[in-house]
Amino acid sequence: MSLPDCQGGTGCCVALCDLGAPQCPGGTSCSPYASDSSLCYADVGLCVVAG
Repeated sequence: MSLPDCQGGTGCCVALCDLGAPQCPGGTSCSPYASDSSLCYADVGLCVVAG
């Protein structure tokens, strides 16, 4: 997974998105935040670099 504007450092900020209605900035797509759907973050995603 590649995060936009993050050069491998710690503490990078990334846009969040709703997996049910994803809206991410250009060049990024909505990817699930947590792989465990039992968590309360099941509908939360991160805007990551597509590809």
